[in-house]
Amino acid sequence: MMTYISLFSSAGIGCYGFKQAGFECIATNELITRRLDIQKINNKCKYESGYISGDITIPANQEKLYNEILLWKNQEKINNVDVVIATPPCQGMSVANHKKRNNEILRNSLVIESIKIIKNVKPKVFIFENVPAFMKTLCTDIDGQNKSISDAIMHNLGPFYSYLAQIINFKNYGACSSRQRTLVIGVSNEYANEISPYELFPDEQSELTLREVIGDLPSLTELGEISSSDIYHSFRKYPEHMREWIKDLKEGQSAFENKELDKKPHQIINGQLVINKQKNGDKYRRQYWDKIGPCIHTRNDQLASQNTIHPKDDRVFSIRELMKMMTIPFDFKWVVTDFAKLNNLTVIEKKNFLKKEEIKIRQVIGEAVPTVIFENIANKIKKNIKNKCINTVQAKKIIEQNKLTDVDSLCNFITTNPLCLSYATLGRLAELSNTNRTDNAAYYTCKVLLTEIIKILPNFEKKNLKILEPSVGVGNFIPFLVHKYFDKNVDLYVVDIDNNSLAILKAINHESNNLCSFFLDKAVTVGDNIIFILPKSVLNTPEFTLTRKYLSNLSIEHILDFGEKGFPGVLVETIALAIKRNLKPQKTHVVSMMQHKELIQNQSYIMDNKFPYWIIYRNTFFDNISSKMQFNIFEVFRDRQITNKVLNSTGEIFIIRARNINDDGSKIVNITGYDSFISANDAKKYKVYEYLNREDVYLTPNMTYNPRVIQKPKNTLVNGSVAILIPKNVTKVVYDNSLLQ
Repeated sequence: MMTYISLFSSAGIGCYGFKQAGFECIATNELITRRLDIQKINNKCKYESGYISGDITIPANQEKLYNEILLWKNQEKINNVDVVIATPPCQGMSVANHKKRNNEILRNSLVIESIKIIKNVKPKVFIFENVPAFMKTLCTDIDGQNKSISDAIMHNLGPFYSYLAQIINFKNYGACSSRQRTLVIGVSNEYANEISPYELFPDEQSELTLREVIGDLPSLTELGEISSSDIYHSFRKYPEHMREWIKDLKEGQSAFENKELDKKPHQIINGQLVINKQKNGDKYRRQYWDKIGPCIHTRNDQLASQNTIHPKDDRVFSIRELMKMMTIPFDFKWVVTDFAKLNNLTVIEKKNFLKKEEIKIRQVIGEAVPTVIFENIANKIKKNIKNKCINTVQAKKIIEQNKLTDVDSLCNFITTNPLCLSYATLGRLAELSNTNRTDNAAYYTCKVLLTEIIKILPNFEKKNLKILEPSVGVGNFIPFLVHKYFDKNVDLYVVDIDNNSLAILKAINHESNNLCSFFLDKAVTVGDNIIFILPKSVLNTPEFTLTRKYLSNLSIEHILDFGEKGFPGVLVETIALAIKRNLKPQKTHVVSMMQHKELIQNQSYIMDNKFPYWIIYRNTFFDNISSKMQFNIFEVFRDRQITNKVLNSTGEIFIIRARNINDDGSKIVNITGYDSFISANDAKKYKVYEYLNREDVYLTPNMTYNPRVIQKPKNTLVNGSVAILIPKNVTKVVYDNSLLQ
């Protein structure tokens, strides 16, 4: 279980991403009660006392926060808080050397209250999110001195955290809204040598257009019209005479560009037509279908506000459209009443509901961080801190268990376990298993040092870079350089005195999904037509989630499924993608070499974002079944440690492998010459051992053309060919394998 605390959390839209990533919220604080109520409706906290309403600078409210942490330590047995998120109001956003009013500096000291809480709570990770000028803004520090927020963070948190501040634009990270913000992410010194804050920032994604994000929603043409299937998709009313101002606008045009005076925004004063003042160029301006969505402001309900007019309809964006642009999940609740019940209201009741709730909803959307951004960060924290980070003692244990006594054994281990180990872990294993490292000073470079060096590397304007790494070791710098210069064409030259280090470097990068994805990223930036052979796992594994997201916006004309026929003798399934970069997604030709069949599919159909993966053989039979299914009820565990080297034909514990689950999933079968066992003493060394006698979990083969599920028997374990499905919040699972055949 991973936990977080959210300060100045508004309606909880951004940090809902942490909930989606499986984090538990210990406590959440918000000044305005009605916004905190929205968080309650979405069941953000496990305990009612976790909702802290009011000014967090008041000692009594801070005491509630600390008491809640104690409650979790006692009731939930947590050792520490994993993450603190703070998005404090920050006034007077001028640079640090600009004269400020004292009251603005004091108000900016809400940031200092966040810093104090972080110092007291000591989370593994802290996150600040704020305006672009955040780090340059003045505040009154703990010592009473006026200084920049950057200096305050460095003075108070710098000794305990490795941190990084970056200005990002929402549009580059999965949201259809152009808005720049500062993100500051810090990693406690306990973890900073293994994990850099660089690795926790969200991954860049291809920009999404309004057509791609909201183009599927029905057009609304009548003032006050409400979609019959979605109460939140409605035509917000305005004075009817104003429609003449915008009805003839083409995409990108402003009503101030109309030639007729009576079609320009105006008022009638003493019988005279007076044109409104055009204070900026984005008022009364129709948006573009095929461009990124605008920055969403709090007054997104008004035609006269900034960039609010729909690309086609004569109205402002609906709540549902704003939600989709800001990646707020469809099931996010604004009120206690269920969505289905709201949709069953009469038209009059719906209008009364919107009159009461719409402005409040729109305001918090305009203040929010897109949910996808915090969800991306949350998943990275979970991946790196919970699942991936190991210390020296743990690294030595892996080396001992797997007999990594020389470079050959280490390279073999790396190439057969690429998905379960982070680059940092591989680097640590490489250093400790390289017996020649003292001769050639082949030592692992800690992440703190890497982070500080990458911070000071220049940001080049030119696209083509050449980088020389004259002492590359096992390549710990490489992921940082990839992150820093993601949008560049980089020729990287590496040299090392130690041949063993270079061999390990090649092994680490040989089958790394990260590197595979990186090369694909580069290919689609330089070529118009790309054919790429990839592991079939690109279709359905978390490691390729972001790759799938940006590829789905390109035209995937062909998917060739080679199965295991791609590389004879290599039991890795492969596919080939044929991509046309400059075309919009339309039809995809799917060919199965294993099943000898071909399909022409709508690309949007097989890459439907209702599902986490691409379903290339999707059909109506699948849709009929999936419509009756409940999703997201399992956690998944897959063993990465039990290899053939530790198995034998005798032993106390039976190892269930894929073929031991019969074709209809009704029983476990024994197969002569295939069955494998492991001794109890050996099994205890591996994480999978905790499932030995659990009967409340389920088994399913990985990478199979014959999907089936079976309840796990006692006194059995599995190797990597079988996944263990652990129910999340259900007491009983009903499964029917006949539906899968």
